[in-house]
Amino acid sequence: MSLTFSDIILSLGNLNDNELVDLNSEVVSRIKTNRAARSRSLRGSFSVGDRVEFTGRHGHVSGTITKMKRKYALVKQVNTSQTWNVPILMLESIA
Repeated sequence: MSLTFSDIILSLGNLNDNELVDLNSEVVSRIKTNRAARSRSLRGSFSVGDRVEFTGRHGHVSGTITKMKRKYALVKQVNTSQTWNVPILMLESIA
């Protein structure tokens, strides 16, 4: 039998504190694993010199990748000397 999301939410009320903490650890672990896999697959589609854009806390930014790291890329903003350390998952290629 497959549980729906609503069924899972309703069943949370039956869990004690320790079970909720264990469940939270499993969920966080799964999220980190999924993000790392997406980051690895996207990393191959970007390289130094690529023009990219992203939207962060300071708004929309366009720039050029100056360095690729494991999970992040250094992006030099267009028309300024500002360099941003951006998660690869936030980057979009500019055609």
